[in-house]
Amino acid sequence: KIIDKLDEVNSNIGLVVLFHNYDIDLFVNAIQCGIDGCLNTNSSYIDFIQSIRTVKDGGIWADNEVLTSALKKFIN
Repeated sequence: KIIDKLDEVNSNIGLVVLFHNYDIDLFVNAIQCGIDGCLNTNSSYIDFIQSIRTVKDGGIWADNEVLTSALKKFIN
């Protein structure tokens, strides 16, 4: 996988992906594979900047709607 190759080169690389549609399972799989942030094609410029800042600071970023749906899925 490309993610593994990037991690071999530099483990400090933060990866943010752009999805056409949010799918909670796809988001969870992306995070499990090492993706640090997820944006939607409808995400705003502010979301884009926030995702970069969050990932740069070592966090995982997704908008509240996706995080809420993911948490509800795990709770149920």
